[in-house]
Amino acid sequence: MRKIVLCLAAVAGMILSWNASGQSFGALVYSGDARALAAGDAVFTTPDMALSKIRADISYGMWQPYALNNNILDFNGRMSLGKSFGLHIGYRLNNIAAYEVVDENGNEKGTFDPSEHYFTAGVALRLADKIYVDVDGRFMTGSLAEGISTSAFATDITARYSTESFTAGIRLANLGTTYTVSNVDYSLPLNVRAGGEYRLTFAGGDHCLAIGADIAYFLPESYRSLMAGASIEYNYDRMIFVRGGYRYSSAADKVPGFVSLGAGFRFKGVEFNAAYLLASTGTPVSGSMIFGLAFAI
Repeated sequence: MRKIVLCLAAVAGMILSWNASGQSFGALVYSGDARALAAGDAVFTTPDMALSKIRADISYGMWQPYALNNNILDFNGRMSLGKSFGLHIGYRLNNIAAYEVVDENGNEKGTFDPSEHYFTAGVALRLADKIYVDVDGRFMTGSLAEGISTSAFATDITARYSTESFTAGIRLANLGTTYTVSNVDYSLPLNVRAGGEYRLTFAGGDHCLAIGADIAYFLPESYRSLMAGASIEYNYDRMIFVRGGYRYSSAADKVPGFVSLGAGFRFKGVEFNAAYLLASTGTPVSGSMIFGLAFAI
């Protein structure tokens, strides 16, 4: 009987995960970065190693506040070592809302706070003048219930062609192991994405308008969906940013779509970003708010 109670607790912990698929590690579906999420979770922007020698981003978000009330903490750091090589490290905490624990006799034993931890390390390479490749490895672990945890490993591979005004790319994300909960194997949200961004500068270079689009396909049955996104960003003198985006999903019950709005302000290498997600009634990502602080030199 005790095993049954623990299994039920594990299921409850998984349901409280990031997405509606009923599995753990749902935080892999979207980034946790305020800058990207404000623009519809756009990923095919100018490579970081082409913009700055060192960049660090930290974001904190209230994810799905009206449905799950999760909190996320996301950190990404990049360093360029010369013109052709760079390093990347990252960490994400998905702090899942607590739930009541009940024993086999129906007695309350207090609450349990499920959580997921994601550790990332990778390299960035400039293979030619305008061609960039990022390879990131990620180890993740989840504490789903008292005495029940799971872990997995995944790899992301991103290739970009980038000029001053245009970026195009393709990404294979979450290629990795399965993970096991209560003797049941689950798949990570493996997906392939392709897209690009066009940047138009005008009025002497003080104004820039970036327009992007991408399409993604999630392969595992539990996440099976086609997603398409569009993004727009306006910035004045790389100091004031206004962003927006739209992400469509063919299976909103598995991978929800959303509309995003956001803004940013940068001064002397320090940047503040904010994002807010809107979605139809009953879609769990609606009302999510993410705030970010970045430093670049």
